[in-house]
Amino acid sequence: MAYNRDDSEILNVQNALRSGYNDMYTTAPDVLDKRMKELNKVIEQKAVEIAQNSLEKAQNNKKYMEVKKREAQLDELAREMAKAILDENKRYVDGELIDMAKQEVTNEDKGGNENVQEKKKRGRKKATASK
Repeated sequence: MAYNRDDSEILNVQNALRSGYNDMYTTAPDVLDKRMKELNKVIEQKAVEIAQNSLEKAQNNKKYMEVKKREAQLDELAREMAKAILDENKRYVDGELIDMAKQEVTNEDKGGNENVQEKKKRGRKKATASK
């Protein structure tokens, strides 16, 4: 108490006796228990790292799947946007013309254009060998 007056209130004789200062020897925690605690910490850190990596991969995979889905629906989405653009410009262009253009977009959506005819192939006549 003479040297540590600030701690004299905290460390009284009763606390010193209970803490084991007067014991002849003390025992350290078991080495295996200490190693087990360290291993548990390492396991927890590794588990957090694996979980973070898995989340990043899943997020990237989700983005990849969204891109593939968008690529598959590219033509359909473009037609939908074309119809929306035509609707937005109704006040600037004749309504009947807009309706015809939207019908054209719908026809393309169904897989063909009725107004376009197939071109016939032109070529030279094959020469036949005379006997």
